[in-house]
Amino acid sequence: MSVSDGGTWAKVSEVFRGDSAVKALASGVGVPDDSVRMFLSLLAGYPLAFMYRGLLYGRSSTLQHIYFIICGVYMGYFNFGIDVLHSFVNLILIYLLTRIGAGRWWSLPAAFLINTGYLVLGFASSSKNGEYYRIEWTTSHCVLILKLTGVVADLYDGSKPEEKLSPDQKETAIKKTPTILELMGHCYFFGAFLIGPQCSIRRYLTLVKGGFAGRGDKVPNSVAAGLTKLIVGLFYILTMLILMLITPTDYFFIKDFYDLFLPIKCLYIIVWGRYVLSRYIACWHISEGICILTGLPYNGEDEKGNPTWNSMENIKLYEFETSFSLYGLTKAFNVQTSTWMVKYLMKRLRFLGNKELSKFITFAYLALWHGLYTGYFNTFFLEFMMITAETFILSRLKGRIGPLPSGRLNSVWLWVFFRLFYCQFFWGYALVSFELLQFKKYMMVYSSLYFIGHLSHPLACLFVYLNRSKKSAKAKD
Repeated sequence: MSVSDGGTWAKVSEVFRGDSAVKALASGVGVPDDSVRMFLSLLAGYPLAFMYRGLLYGRSSTLQHIYFIICGVYMGYFNFGIDVLHSFVNLILIYLLTRIGAGRWWSLPAAFLINTGYLVLGFASSSKNGEYYRIEWTTSHCVLILKLTGVVADLYDGSKPEEKLSPDQKETAIKKTPTILELMGHCYFFGAFLIGPQCSIRRYLTLVKGGFAGRGDKVPNSVAAGLTKLIVGLFYILTMLILMLITPTDYFFIKDFYDLFLPIKCLYIIVWGRYVLSRYIACWHISEGICILTGLPYNGEDEKGNPTWNSMENIKLYEFETSFSLYGLTKAFNVQTSTWMVKYLMKRLRFLGNKELSKFITFAYLALWHGLYTGYFNTFFLEFMMITAETFILSRLKGRIGPLPSGRLNSVWLWVFFRLFYCQFFWGYALVSFELLQFKKYMMVYSSLYFIGHLSHPLACLFVYLNRSKKSAKAKD
């Protein structure tokens, strides 16, 4: 290709990716270009979903697959440029695997190896190992490899007798190898290609066959539910922008933070953690709303006969905002990814004969799935350690503490405040390394907090254990 040809291609790429408009908008708002591209892509999903409802729902499956592929690939190109081709290469590798080894015992380990290997090589060669995190092709590739691995696992489950399958495996098992068009449509579905949520290929194929419209409906009766998710997502975007001004991440790199009184630092971590969480809550709600408009998350009807659309929610918002335990927060957060990890990884490690070891391996894989930064591994180590300690302590104190103290109202509010402080601080504490990523950066913050989050839970476990041991010894005497 000549220099002039390269210049022409660059100009065409600038037009198709809207470089000038994106840069102007990013400069005006004060956020990075990649964040603006992602947000615009998520918003674009809504008119695309309405077009799908009006023109394609219930029609030719082939046309639906092509529509999803075109929309998803363009979204990928808009965000990542020519790097969107990585998704196609990985997809073809797994398609060939399904043709060669569908239902074979070795197909699932091979899928994990191919998909995780491709992602890790992407991490190693991308700027994710640079000074700052950026949204790049590996961001959506994290979502993609779970879909592709899930397809291979569902094919393997479909090859086994139904009586040997667990209830959740029966829901997603498939007996027929997907065509290349079906696999691409599933992977590039525009509502979930960039940031999820996860869904099985069996659910996707049910959608294109018109299986989620509900009784007597030509299209899914899901507009109100989908737009509600959008409104909630925009509310959390606004919350994020406000909290970003109050507790910017850059403040961790200024001497003033380290001069603060320890309780004030803890309060900063709590508010800053809410800023970080608002970003994820917002994006997941907006993405889920797109899926709901298409009908993909259909989950049957409630007791009044109204359709429900919650089978793909990535955060159980009420449970998350009202939880009084770290386990409760974790259970309500990033639900679809956690469900995938339990179903396709942790439960398939039962042959190890140790539940805690299976959990540890799953947490380690989850950290690797996010990236190669040490910050990810520290965050998931903290999560594993805190939840394990919390479970141990509560099991030892079972029957000795109540959910709320009786008595005056102010004592109740004091208890609620304590539990909220406990949850929000330690959750924000774990997020420090998840956001700062690099060892030297997050260690500066943790050392200024005297490693409270690293030490408190093991020490609490030790205290409870020794206290119970003393009481047991006295009882024997």
